[in-house]
Amino acid sequence: MMKRVHSIAIIESSQIIREGISKLILDSTSSFYPVNKYENIENFISASQVADIIIINPNLYVSNNQLFKDVLSIAPGSKIISLISCCLPDSLNDKWDESISIYSTQKEIIEKLRGLVEKPVGTLKQVEIVSDQYDLSERELEVLISVAKGLTNKEIATNHNISVHTVMSHRKNIIKKTGIKSISGLTVYALINGFIDK
Repeated sequence: MMKRVHSIAIIESSQIIREGISKLILDSTSSFYPVNKYENIENFISASQVADIIIINPNLYVSNNQLFKDVLSIAPGSKIISLISCCLPDSLNDKWDESISIYSTQKEIIEKLRGLVEKPVGTLKQVEIVSDQYDLSERELEVLISVAKGLTNKEIATNHNISVHTVMSHRKNIIKKTGIKSISGLTVYALINGFIDK
């Protein structure tokens, strides 16, 4: 049986830290791989990349709260890991799904990543219940299928001749209606309902 590969985006201004974390993840025997590495939030936003997990330096959040909100709107189903390199106020701890330190070992990082993707969000039972309760519009269904096929927001916008902003709005509506936040959960939802082939 093939392992599910989970996409990861790393947003960190230090090239050494970005490359180091990427190498630790790539060298592991896990089912993770970095989708891309970004020097700042602006680069991530302009790429309109979709990722299951976003590893981000929390100092970028502190320096520009609005840009961080933009990250969440671009990737509404992504899980966020803070990459801590210094002391942060306790008030920021609830902003993340998980956190790692620049001193974390490869084993610690992989365990945290696995812990996030193995949480029972969008599990089969939940998806079956949701599929009976919610109806997606025709356009939302098109966007869901594209997301399940692994397309980026930009690719979805191009394929359906709509703006990236409209794609993000549809994705928010899909998450709101189904209650499924992860890309893998939405893929299972699409498979169960016969929207895409196995």
